[in-house]
Amino acid sequence: MTKTLIISNGPSAKNLSVGLARYGYDVVIGVNWTCLTYPCDWICVHDGPCFGAEDQEGATPPRLCTPKGIKPCFGKWLAPGRNGTLAPKWFVHWHALDWLRANRSDIAELLSHEYVMTWPAKCPEVPYSGVAPLHLMRILGLSKADAIGYDMDGDDDHAGGTSVSRNPSRWERERELFERLCREWHLTLNMINQ
Repeated sequence: MTKTLIISNGPSAKNLSVGLARYGYDVVIGVNWTCLTYPCDWICVHDGPCFGAEDQEGATPPRLCTPKGIKPCFGKWLAPGRNGTLAPKWFVHWHALDWLRANRSDIAELLSHEYVMTWPAKCPEVPYSGVAPLHLMRILGLSKADAIGYDMDGDDDHAGGTSVSRNPSRWERERELFERLCREWHLTLNMINQ
């Protein structure tokens, strides 16, 4: 059985030590910019702007790539992986890739050989990055995982940033969808440090 950890970007992810994120897990799946803090095997991204925009230097929450290039702490995870591939692998929604092609062709080119579409092309059913790991688990044939950062409450993320999109009505919709997909796909998640 593959021991899996999912790190979403809610504030409880701050309770995870960098060592724990790697120790004892065969697969570590990160959501959005959690890979700036924790080494991950897969990064799930629904939003193109998570990768950065023209004026994101020093932005909160931090973006993966600035106009000057890849963030240093993110770049250290882009070392050659097994079989000469780059790590981490990317699980990117179609519109995130579209955003990258239009706004950050340098990053789109970097991901071109590793990305996998998160959902069937242009399927609007799932609008949240935090749900993407469930799809990835299903594709990889995984049924159990430890998970952290799935607070689905408040407006803070693990990096101390806030966003108007992190509001009670969004959390209600995301929680319902998250729980429904876990039931339908027979996924068991052990929520740690919540």
